[in-house]
Amino acid sequence: MTGWTFLSGLLITAALVSGCSTGPHVVHISSEPSGAKVACNGRIIGETPTDAAIDSRQGDYSTYTFRVEKKDYKPAEKFFKEQFYDQSVDDVVPKELHFVLEELQKYHVRLTSEPSGATVTIDNEVVGETPCTWTVRETLGKPRTFTLTASKKGFWPDKQILEEFPPEDDGTDATFPEEIHFTLAR
Repeated sequence: MTGWTFLSGLLITAALVSGCSTGPHVVHISSEPSGAKVACNGRIIGETPTDAAIDSRQGDYSTYTFRVEKKDYKPAEKFFKEQFYDQSVDDVVPKELHFVLEELQKYHVRLTSEPSGATVTIDNEVVGETPCTWTVRETLGKPRTFTLTASKKGFWPDKQILEEFPPEDDGTDATFPEEIHFTLAR
């Protein structure tokens, strides 16, 4: 009997050492550029680069969605799904995840006026004196509306509304005009 007890203990120890434990799966997550917020299944887990412990989810055929976000960049996601009932996070999520983030598009809009030297405001914030260039970055989500006003002492101001349109169904991004011209009258 003592031999069986020893042998049983040895087999259990060998099983635990060989990886039958259900501890967390550690993933190294990085991004280019670094400093992006990382979420797994909607829960923030750190900022790149980071090592994150990911627990196996309860149930069969679990999914693991990793999302990284950084200001002025488009968010990126990677999705992993257990394909068989006996798989775990260790089987489907790699030990290293790397994301390359795409910078949001910048548009350079030339602002001109007749006569030149008019002060231009966009949504009541001064951006310069004509001729000048306004740099606006693409946005994700709801389209924006901008109110542009050019004014100069001794002239009536000229106000223009610029509406940003959402991307087309084919993925084409909205674009801004290359130039906006103001005509100030006396």
